[in-house]
Amino acid sequence: MADGSWTPTTQQCEFEFLYALCRRYEKAQKPLEAFEADIRRHRDIVDDIMSESASEAIKFLHVDCAPLKQARVL
Repeated sequence: MADGSWTPTTQQCEFEFLYALCRRYEKAQKPLEAFEADIRRHRDIVDDIMSESASEAIKFLHVDCAPLKQARVL
């Protein structure tokens, strides 16, 4: 960086998020069925997002949501 500050990369942020998520699951000591239900719920959300149109025309405005869809699915 030009000013000498350090910012974490996207990969590091994703790792920290996943690590924190794993710690929360470990701390909650939920049964395996609850974990599987969470996975199913997130897969359903991804399926819903993917079934939506990537772009939409609203009167005179054309909205392209493809980058947003891609970011949510990852």
